[in-house]
This record gives sequence, structure tokens and C-alpha cells, in this order.
Amino acid sequence: MYGLEHGLLIAVARGASKTTAKQACSLEPLSFADVMIAPGKAHAHLAVATPYHVQRTTYNVEQTSGSELRDASYELRKLGALVVGGAFADLCLTLLKTGIADKRIFELWQQLLSCLSDLPQEPTAYRSKLLYAAAALKLLKLLGYGPSLNLCLSCRREIEREEAKYSLDNNGVLCTSCATRDTSALFLEANALACLRLMESAAFVDLLPVSIPTDALQKALNAVRLALQHAPLDREPHGLVTIECIMA
Repeated sequence: MYGLEHGLLIAVARGASKTTAKQACSLEPLSFADVMIAPGKAHAHLAVATPYHVQRTTYNVEQTSGSELRDASYELRKLGALVVGGAFADLCLTLLKTGIADKRIFELWQQLLSCLSDLPQEPTAYRSKLLYAAAALKLLKLLGYGPSLNLCLSCRREIEREEAKYSLDNNGVLCTSCATRDTSALFLEANALACLRLMESAAFVDLLPVSIPTDALQKALNAVRLALQHAPLDREPHGLVTIECIMA
């Protein structure tokens, strides 16, 4: 669990898998709950769990501005929503440590789940990978591992809408002039770099209607995969592979 005030929490929920368990409905993956955790000799124990309804904004499919505030839960009814949420949860579990709380990460989860629960239709593999990569980039930025996407790491010139290269060694972009000596750098066409910047800065709901050329998106996804190598991961995240296998 990830708590607003306590960060990542791990506790044993005895009997929660039984169909007759009173707390089962409050412990569904990718949902919100109020919990009480009791310390134990070997492990903490989940003593109480009750559903928590948050005040959230619902969005109109045709416009990205919020239409109304209401008390509600997040219901992920689309397969793509579950796949994206599950993949991002796996990434968080490999990056976050217990006992360290960050309100911004909790809010990032709220924003992602709000978007996923309001999906107007089943997302394609293309759209699902875009949402997951955007969540990963935003998380990396919050944790201080995000790539530098605006200034050339070498000459410090602002890179506008133009071609660039992503340097794996330095986790950022180089202008084409400075990248000549970096043979391992990933070439990014202007649309791919714009896609990366959009994923990092735009709200999730604003990514739903946007159209990105497939080749540009693939280059951007490759850059995100490389950027993740700068985070303290004990294994490569499976998110993009899982989404492709399930949603293709």
C-alpha cells in the first residue's frame, strides 16, 4: 500500500483472500482504503480496512477540463486500465522504499487512476504504452532520476522543435552538433522529443486525444526505457512488454 502520510506500507492481511472476508472488498488492487495497521513481532498486520471515497473530478470525453466534483471511488473496468495500473504499480514497488512518504507520488497515483477509470473506451496498445510511459517519466522526475529534455547537456543551448539525441551516459538530450562524439546516443526526431516532453508535463487526460506518429512514439518509448536505467532498479521493468503482450 502507498499512504498519503506514511508512504509505502507492507502488512500481512490474514484471511483477506477468503470470499467471506469482511475486508476483501476494501483490498482490491488499485483502489483506495482507510486502513489500520498493527505492529507484530515479525510483520505488521492489517487490522482494519474500509473503502475510502475520494472527492474527484470527472472529465468530459470531448473536453479535458473537469466537469464536476463528486465523491466516488476509482473503478477500473477496462482491461487496458488494469494493465497500465498494474505495470505502474510494479515499477513503483521496485523504486520506492518503506518509511518515506511523498505526497506528490500519492497525487500522481490519484491522477493516473482518475484518468484510467474514466476511459471512454478500451485503449489500444499504442495508447496504453503512452500512458504508462508518461507515468514512469513523471515518477522519475519526482524522484530526481528524470532525463534532461530541454537544454543540450554539453553546450547548454535550448533545444527547441528540432532533432536531438538522447545520451544514455548522461541521461539527457544533446544537440546534433554536440552528439557527434557520442556514438551510443539514441537519435530523436523532432516529433519524438516533443512526445517525451508532452509525456513528462501534460496531464494524463490530455494524452488521450493526442495523435503521435507510431515511429516517433516508439523512439520516445525507447528513450524512457533507457532513462529508467538511471534509477536504482534491481531488474528491468516489464511494463512496456506486458502491455504489448496483453493489449496487442
